[in-house]
Amino acid sequence: MVVLVLRGPVRHWLGASATYLLWLAVPVALAAVMLPVAADDCTGAVRVEAVPVTLPYAFTFEIVKGQAKVRLGEAPR
Repeated sequence: MVVLVLRGPVRHWLGASATYLLWLAVPVALAAVMLPVAADDCTGAVRVEAVPVTLPYAFTFEIVKGQAKVRLGEAPR
């Protein structure tokens, strides 16, 4: 949409060839969306605090004879 709005003024100010180059912004923007985002690891945080959390359920992870199992159960009270 931005390219459609800008193509008239760009053609007036810079000419038709610049207007055609403006269309390169569309695939560049699409490629930029596909780039991986930085991990949210609190690197620039002023303070990081541990917060106790109690869940109404509990997970049990175990490996029996090479078979991984995850079970969901009630949390201990």
